[in-house]
Order: sequence, then C-alpha cells, then structure tokens
Amino acid sequence: MTPTQYEPKDHIQHLAIAPRAEGILDQREITIHSYQTTVPFDCEALNAGLERAWLTPVIRFGVFARTPLTGVDLLHVVLGLQDELAVRAYDYDARRPLWFTWQDVIVDTVSIHYLCDENGLLRFKATGGGRRITDDRLHDFNSAFLKIPKEAVKKREFDLSKLRKLCFDRFVDRLYMLRFADPSGEEYRSIDHALFQSRQYIDPQAERLKEIQADPEVRIESFDSDIEVRAEELNAPEQVRFFIRGLSGSLRLRFPKMSYKNEPKTVEEQARVFYRLVDVTENSILDADYYTHLPRSLDELDVELGLFPDNVDLAQFREVLLNATARQQFFQGLDLGEPWNTWQPHLRAIDELLPTASVTEHVKTLVNGVTSRDPLLATRLLAKCQQDARMHRVGDCVSRVLASRLQSLPAEMRPHIEEALLSWAVDRDGDSWDVDPDTGEITALGLRWQMTDVSLDALSAVLWKLVGVLHARLGSADGDTHSLLTRFNWCMTVAKGLPLNPSSLSPALQLVTNRLVPHSVADAAKVLKEQVADLPALDDAVLNQFGLPLWPCFLASSDKGKIKLANIGIGVAIGLRATTPGTLFGDDDTTDAHDLHPDESTVVLASGKPTTLSVRFSKCGENYSLELPISYAKRIPTPPVKKQLKKRTQRDATIGALKRELHERILSLKSAIRQADDADRTFDLPRVTQKELAAAIKVSESSVSRAIGESKDMELKIMLQTAENSDMVRKYSR
Repeated sequence: MTPTQYEPKDHIQHLAIAPRAEGILDQREITIHSYQTTVPFDCEALNAGLERAWLTPVIRFGVFARTPLTGVDLLHVVLGLQDELAVRAYDYDARRPLWFTWQDVIVDTVSIHYLCDENGLLRFKATGGGRRITDDRLHDFNSAFLKIPKEAVKKREFDLSKLRKLCFDRFVDRLYMLRFADPSGEEYRSIDHALFQSRQYIDPQAERLKEIQADPEVRIESFDSDIEVRAEELNAPEQVRFFIRGLSGSLRLRFPKMSYKNEPKTVEEQARVFYRLVDVTENSILDADYYTHLPRSLDELDVELGLFPDNVDLAQFREVLLNATARQQFFQGLDLGEPWNTWQPHLRAIDELLPTASVTEHVKTLVNGVTSRDPLLATRLLAKCQQDARMHRVGDCVSRVLASRLQSLPAEMRPHIEEALLSWAVDRDGDSWDVDPDTGEITALGLRWQMTDVSLDALSAVLWKLVGVLHARLGSADGDTHSLLTRFNWCMTVAKGLPLNPSSLSPALQLVTNRLVPHSVADAAKVLKEQVADLPALDDAVLNQFGLPLWPCFLASSDKGKIKLANIGIGVAIGLRATTPGTLFGDDDTTDAHDLHPDESTVVLASGKPTTLSVRFSKCGENYSLELPISYAKRIPTPPVKKQLKKRTQRDATIGALKRELHERILSLKSAIRQADDADRTFDLPRVTQKELAAAIKVSESSVSRAIGESKDMELKIMLQTAENSDMVRKYSR
C-alpha cells in the first residue's frame, strides 16, 4: 500500500490580499458596564471633543462610527482600536512557515452612550471592548478628548435588593445559575455564600430554591439566564444567554450565530446594526433602573489631605456633595475660621458641580440662608472665593445674593458688604458693568455708585475696569457705537481730573492724568519704547505697552450754517468720513476720508437743517459707524438778574480758596505723618471741619457749606477725602 503523499502546495495558497479579521457581526460575547461621573453633562463640549477624536494614523483609539440622535441629553459613538494583526503563511518551496503583520487594522470596538442623569451629571455606558480595550484605555480616551478625569468616574453597581426582585419576578423559571449570600436557614449557618447551578434550567419548584425565594434575608449577588430577543434586523427571534454580576455591576451577553434580513456591508453600518441589537437585548433584560443609588454623607469624607490644597483629589467631595442633604449640612456648619481642609475642598467641589441646574438653584437657596443667618459670614465667603480661582462660580452666586439683598441687611453692615461687592465686581465681574455719562452713575451687580461714594483707590480701579469692559464691547460692536464711545470718553474725562501720579493709578491712567497720551506718530517717541511708522501702529503700540485703547469720541454742532465735527476723545479717528442722513458716502455733502486727531475738528457741508450725522472711521483694523446728534446753537438772552452771576463768581472763588487751603493742609499732614513714621509713633489725623476751613479762607461757614455741597468739582471732593484718610495723605502728590 502506497503511503499518502502530502504536498503543501495542494493545501496552502498564497495570500493575495490581507486576511479578513473577525468582523463586528461575528462577536459572540459582549460585556456592558455603566459608569457615573461627577462632571456636569455638556452636550456641546462632548460633541466637539468627539469630533476631534476620529481615528487617524496618529489617533490609535478613537471614533469609528457615530449614530445621529435627536435631543440634547444623549450621544452615541462607536470607538475603534487600531493595532497590528499577525497572520501565518507558508513558503511551500522552501517548506518553512512565514509570519506577516498587517498594520492599522481595527482589532476591537466598543459602543459608548453618553447621557445626562437625573442630577444633570454625565453618565456613560460602555458595551463591548474585548480584552484589548481596558478600563484604563477608556479612561485615557475620555480624559484626552472629553476632559473627563479618571478620578471623576466610578463604575456603577447593581442594587442587590432590586436584583433579587428582577431574578425572582422575571427569570425564576429560566435560571442556570444563582449565587446568593446571608441565608437564614439552619443548614446555611456556617456558609456566607452559596451557589445553585445547572446545565439546564433550575427547576423553579425545587425545594431549596423555594426556600431561598421565601427567605427575605437572602441577597442575590448574581444569576445566569436567557431571553428571547426580537429585532427588525433579524430573520427570526434569537435566544440570548446573559450573566448578571451584582457586585461588579456587569451584564454579559452571549449571542448565538445570528441571521440578518439584510446583512450590512460596510464596517460602520455593521457597528451601528450590531450595537443597536445589543441595546435592544439589554433593555429587554434591564427593564428598569437596577443600579444602586446610595448617597454618601459628609462624615464619610477623608479630611486628612496633606499640606497643599491644590494637590487634593476632589472626586470624593464631588460624589458626596452631589447629595442635596450633604450640601445643606455643609452650609449649615460652615466656619471659615476652621482649618482649610474642613471647607475649601468642599467649596471647590461645589464650584465644579454648579453648571448643573439643580445644584445651582439649591446652592443659591443655601447661600440665601447663610446671608440671613450671618451676613458677614457670607461677605467673608465672597472674599475667600475672590482669592481662589477654583471657587469663582460659588463667588458669583454669593455676590448676586448679597447684591440683591443689600438694602434689607442691617445698616451698620452695609458699607462693609458694599465694599466687598465692589471689590468682587472689579476683580471678577464683567457683564454687569455700565456707566451713565450724563449723571456719572456707575452700575455693577445691580448696585449703583456715584464717584463721590468711593475712595480714590477704588475709583481708579473702577475706571480701569470700565475701560477694559467698554473696550471689549467696542471691539465686538456691530452697529451704532456712539453710546459706547461716549461712555469710554467719560472714563477718560474723569481720569484727567484725578490727582497727578497717585501710586494706585495704573500706568495707562497715569498717561491720561498727566496728559501724555500720544496723538501722533511724532508724539509716540516721548512715551513709547520703540518707534512706530503710522497711526494703526501707534494704536497697537500703546495698547501693547500700556494696555490703553485709544478710542475717539465725537461732538457735532451747527453754528452759522455749518456743521462742525470735533474729536473730543483720546484717539485718532482713522479714515474718518461723515455725511448727513439720506446722503450716500461719496456724494457732495460728504467729507473726504481723512484722519481726525484729538482736539481737532472738521466741517461737514450740509443742506437744510439735519438732526444727525452719519460717521464712519477705522480703529484696530475694523470699520465702525455711528449716528451722531447735531446740537444747534441757541441765542441765550442776557440774564436779567446780575446777582446770580455774582453769586456764582463768589462760589467759584470760595472753591478755589478751599482747594488751595486743603492742598497746604494735606502737605503739612503728610510731613507730620512722615515724622511720626520715622519716630515709630502713631499719628492721629485731625478732623478737618467746615468751621476751620471758613476761618482759614476768611468766609462764612455757610459759604463753605454751600460750596462743598453744591459744587461738582471732582478735585475738591477728592481733596476732602484725602484730608481725612492717612493712606491717601501719604500718597498725595501734586
């Protein structure tokens, strides 16, 4: 008998193309885990992050397919892992095995649902993944692309009491395995855990099973069963085996070989179809919420946090303070005099949770309670939030509560609280700031101040805040900018009236106060570090070196049939053109484009008696426009009573004498304070009375009173404040 001859070439073929790896539809076992985070759900940010995470040669683990979903609280994505695939071939001429690897093959996939939970926080569910897509790889993806730190994620577990109900109510007659704990039967007294298992269904009438079912103390930890799954993609219903593990929170599905009505061709469509079938199966098994919801309490927090607040992991604090009861308990016992570890990590965690609507409303209610109980505690809390960049959302909530309730708080506390609110608004708030150029009334956080209500140091900070806010609004303005330019110019006008060279002024405002703002390329050499070539470069250089934006402001007036357009601002209006309403730019009644410098004017030709002037100019590389009202000169009759003019002249003389007297007094006080400081003595600042001032300038006390009360002279008011404040006296310079 001739032995059988084995010829490799008859059995092994050359590979013309890469071998087909196991497809998505070939998957048999799928594990599902649910994860809870302490990160607020932000659909827009998640969407943007996922769009940056598509698979590329650089991104090895990223988005493979996305399912379009309606609504703003759910996102579904399939992630793919690129790796190499090893293939064995055979060289039958040399009779030796060969190994090949194909690069950039998708070797594993995982389906992720990102959703918003009942508290407005992010929750996600991972389906599949295989052995290559581990929890660590998934956490790395979420951290890199979606800004979800690993410390903010916790795997959810099944509630064992709910699991017991699911097991005995729906699957008791289809059980393959049942693992339970804490049975109360006498025969189990030395057993903590027990297991029933069978290759076929466990008989639901079995005595032991009925004993366990009747024992209320028994905890069901896990069980195996199966379920019939129907889906529109399948040719027929399929029997799917499943395994629920209560302590680990996992649901594992085992699918048979399935037959599809129309088998999808592309891998992306295969992913969508298969994972949709997995979702149908999961929802058939878990027909309600079977996960645990056990809120932790403040007492469970570990407050042994080391020496450095910035190194503290806030995950445990976010998890606890998700609970409204824990938040209420924290605010009720808040004591900012205690060590930082008893309140700072808590407030930082609450700050991170504040984007969630339910948390925001509850924290606002709690802050209201703190304000009612102890307004000064709420004020100290605002100061702490102002100092810590990671507590600004809490600070914003506290500031708005204090501002809304300021007038109802005790009168003796209001000045201190108002000062704290003003400091917060200058440092942290931008949206609520505004000023009325006609009345000089400044608003922020819904509160109103006049210039005379604040100290010189605070006024300079307020002015600089308004400069920044108004510049930002002008930069993004679309339409008529007249109102914004007028507000900006009001700030510059007030700055020009401040005392010269006080140390509290920013370099930019000192430039304005000392009348050193450059209006031309030639002026730039006096204040700028480097030369500039043209006006746009001048604007950029002053903004970069001093932070001062050079905006123009306009005034239109008509006299003797001519319209005069004047620039009363601090910046050049580049390429200015002006025309009357109903006239197109380029017609006769239009100025030619030219640069209008501060304190200069131009004449606009006009027919009739227009009420407004249309103005266009360039600044910071952008074009701006405004509608400017025209003021017409009126004949003012000579006042019939000359005494009024005489009184006004006498009052002006009194104001001038008061300023000279105050100047001498402040210089004298400054010298006395310096001598006391040198001798290490305390100097008690004497109070300046109106009677003393009247005697010094040789007028009546009533004249001094009227001059101070009725005058709008900003310099006089600042000098009066300075004479009563030792710190301002020290800084005084004229």
